[in-house]
Amino acid sequence: FCHNHYEDNNYFFCHYPFSDNVWMELKSRITISWPCLEWPELVNHISKLVKGNSVGAIISRLGLTCTV
Repeated sequence: FCHNHYEDNNYFFCHYPFSDNVWMELKSRITISWPCLEWPELVNHISKLVKGNSVGAIISRLGLTCTV
């Protein structure tokens, strides 16, 4: 898209300026603090973090799913 970097999943989901804005907005709305990790590690971290059927866990999983 921008021809500035090697454009892989990690770049598009973690470092692309538009994606970064989407993630920042999402995290602020669902009040979750996700660490700044590479894409595979972030998905692994979130999947471990949001287990269960609490409202917060469900909203967090939906937030991740909707952004992917």
